[in-house]
Amino acid sequence: MGLSKSRLKRHDPLFFLQLLLPICRPDASDIEQDPRLPYHSNVMTWSQSYATKLGLGGSYGHKFKEVMIPELVRFDGALIRDGLLGGATDRAIYRRWKPDDAGYDQYIGASLTHTRFLQLKRVWKLNDNQLAKKRGEEGYDPAYKYDFIFQAMIHNVRVISERASLDLCGDETTWGHQGYGEKGSGVLERIMNKPGITKGMQTVLLCDAYRFRIYSYHHRHKMHKGWPEWSKKQGPTEVRSLMETISAYVDGGAALPVLWTSKPHTTWDNHFSGDEVMNWLGTNGYSAKMTCRRDRLPSDIPRHFLHHEKTDPGSKPAKCARFSQPVTAVKVYEIDASDANDNKQYYTRVHVSMQSTSSTNFSTVNAMNANKKWIAKKDRGRAINQTKRVWGIEMNTARQLYLKTYGQIDTVDSMLRRCRIYNKSFKYWHSSKNHALAMAVVMAYDMYLECTTETPCHEFFQLDDTTRLKLSKGPLKFHEFKDKLSIQMLTYTPANVFYPGDRNFREVTEMSIERRNARKRRATTEAIPTATAGMLNDEQFSMMKKKRKAVTSRFCGDLTKYKQHLASKETTKTRNNCFVCREKTKTRCGMCSVPLHGQVDQGSVKGRSCYTDYHDEWPKDHHDHPMVIQVQHLYELTWIQKRVAVKRVPLPHTTGDDETQPAAHEVHHHVPDATRDLQFSQQNEAMFIDQENATRWERWLALLRLSSNLASGCTDVLDVIDTFMEEMHLEVTAAVASLQGATKRASVIAFLVTGRARQRVEKRKKNRGQH
Repeated sequence: MGLSKSRLKRHDPLFFLQLLLPICRPDASDIEQDPRLPYHSNVMTWSQSYATKLGLGGSYGHKFKEVMIPELVRFDGALIRDGLLGGATDRAIYRRWKPDDAGYDQYIGASLTHTRFLQLKRVWKLNDNQLAKKRGEEGYDPAYKYDFIFQAMIHNVRVISERASLDLCGDETTWGHQGYGEKGSGVLERIMNKPGITKGMQTVLLCDAYRFRIYSYHHRHKMHKGWPEWSKKQGPTEVRSLMETISAYVDGGAALPVLWTSKPHTTWDNHFSGDEVMNWLGTNGYSAKMTCRRDRLPSDIPRHFLHHEKTDPGSKPAKCARFSQPVTAVKVYEIDASDANDNKQYYTRVHVSMQSTSSTNFSTVNAMNANKKWIAKKDRGRAINQTKRVWGIEMNTARQLYLKTYGQIDTVDSMLRRCRIYNKSFKYWHSSKNHALAMAVVMAYDMYLECTTETPCHEFFQLDDTTRLKLSKGPLKFHEFKDKLSIQMLTYTPANVFYPGDRNFREVTEMSIERRNARKRRATTEAIPTATAGMLNDEQFSMMKKKRKAVTSRFCGDLTKYKQHLASKETTKTRNNCFVCREKTKTRCGMCSVPLHGQVDQGSVKGRSCYTDYHDEWPKDHHDHPMVIQVQHLYELTWIQKRVAVKRVPLPHTTGDDETQPAAHEVHHHVPDATRDLQFSQQNEAMFIDQENATRWERWLALLRLSSNLASGCTDVLDVIDTFMEEMHLEVTAAVASLQGATKRASVIAFLVTGRARQRVEKRKKNRGQH
């Protein structure tokens, strides 16, 4: 199924989860004869179909992107990570997207937008409503809205298991929901004796007695047909249904693989007890043990021979009776001649009645050979300072067998509560889906522990002693497992080609062969592609930078500092002039405190690269450098108060022995807008150019502002610029040459000169005329 020695060493939680809830279609997983049921691919189809039915997408209304599998994986990852951070405790997953909130999470915020999360939540479907049987039709199932995730998960557990334990335990699992379910179906009911839950849903599970591996399930509701003679006995009906399901996987059954070489032994609590179910289990060759309700004691034994009365707390006679021999009744059932051809078997029923904290009865079938009493040692505390408490309790064979094989589902329920996966919704099946997702996480963790800590797996992969010791002593704890799993899911992309079937996604197949091979990561040699601290690790980074097929078009500069500036981008409440293009913007660089357009995809400034242009450091051999007129201390200027000091900035590509050639290229970026009184609309600027009576200064100013948006050379502006610069006695030969050579872009960063400078120009004209 894709598990390898290197993957085992690196601890890969998502691999074990995708075994139960496959990410790709099994027929496209590259696993030969993959027997698993699909999950995410079906959810994608049903969700997209439901979104289309709602009218989402298309030519009307808000934009709605097509539902894709990687987004569904990230959606579940967000729920798991939210549970890790509080989940059902604070019930406010929206806080994970608020950067100024203490509950903000960078992985959730970077993987999905809150809007997209709500869209996926709205359309998420685990069934096709058009194909589902409706109420009143043959085959109607009230749990059809959430049954698929249980079906896929438990079927996949069966088919990836080579063998299952011969000891199983059964019990119900419960989750709460305060909304409404299918009317009259009994799916959603009042819940008694479940701490923290007063209304919700239940499903009966048949689980491994020593591991959390579910092999069968049964949803509780009122629409089960059952058997007429058992119609009013919910527990026995559920036991029979579950045992008939797993009988196909017993040796000689119709299904594959063969999980049990013989019929397994099961343990249940008193809700499932009764003569009918015990006799049915015995005649069909199963063995079982149950605590027996006082109103369901064996009908063949008079009640006064058994412990059946309630015991008052602190009763001294009851405490003394605990150490008496238990009452043990045995009955062997033989096959009648009329039933000889019915495949029925001999079976033995043993009933054990004893006094514990109250009256206790155990009913067994084909499960016990003998029963004896002894005193078991119990202790609490520590031996330090003689604070350890030691005492003896009553024990017998029946009680010990029950305690050893029952309680696994109760233990798992505590782990499910620790997952705290919660998603506020009035749709009742969302609660069921979240509960099943938590079960999948717990089962994946159990499989991970088995593979990393147990000898058979180590022997299969031929691990050395050092690796075995490291894996056995250092497996991930449950919270560490969830943490790593959530990050893997939130950063999942098929382009990494790391999990079975990834290479068949469109995101990979649309790449060229060269790019596909360059992006490919093999599980046997490379690290797990997580986004720890938001970055690749050293090994992945080095591999990304390797030149393959001599790709010369790739930009490989050092962007470390630029990434910091990108991360500091923030949104302001007011609109300010962009430093580069002078258009209004609400975004700014937090590190530079400068307003800039950042990746605008709509409006009149769509496609502007102001953020990149501002932080760009032009290399010395670059020939597309814009002309720069540098103004010193412009932040101190007002309209009339200060004079402007303008000096030329030699461009980096000038050559020769020109004395204006600088030692190094220098560009000053931080220039606030001190001349907002001189801002013109583009319409007015065009009028200044066309008017014959406009002054040379006005025409030069208008042309400069318009030229900043041109997409090609600015040769039309050269005459005006030359004339004005001669009057200012500035040598701009290099600047003009640079402007003429700008073929790819013609951006002119012009700092507008104040009216005081204009007066100086007029004064110089007059002086030249006098001389």
